[in-house]
Amino acid sequence: VLNEAMDSGCIVLTSHAAGSVPFLIKDGENGFVYHSGNQDQLVEKMKNILNKKVVTNSVAHLARETVATEWNAKRATEKLLAFCEAFFVGDYKKGIAETGVFSFARAINQKNMYKSILRYY
Repeated sequence: VLNEAMDSGCIVLTSHAAGSVPFLIKDGENGFVYHSGNQDQLVEKMKNILNKKVVTNSVAHLARETVATEWNAKRATEKLLAFCEAFFVGDYKKGIAETGVFSFARAINQKNMYKSILRYY
């Protein structure tokens, strides 16, 4: 759902607890993230979105660009093929992408999830 919203050019305001957030959203760049359960932070982020139309238009544009250029079927296919080629010559690590599909997925500590997400960026 998150990537569909981004691909539609929506301004995304999401909880850090949504599963794809640490992989798709860079807070303040292509979406907005608040710590799940922190109502004050949610309200503050919502106010910022409503008060900064120019900034949010840029964020919405970058959200769409993120999905269009990195998280799509064509890129997934390219990266899968690169990974398979590297794997079959014995160096699968060369097939791991830096970002997007087939990039390294960091484990998120449930207790300190928000801190982990901030370190990810």
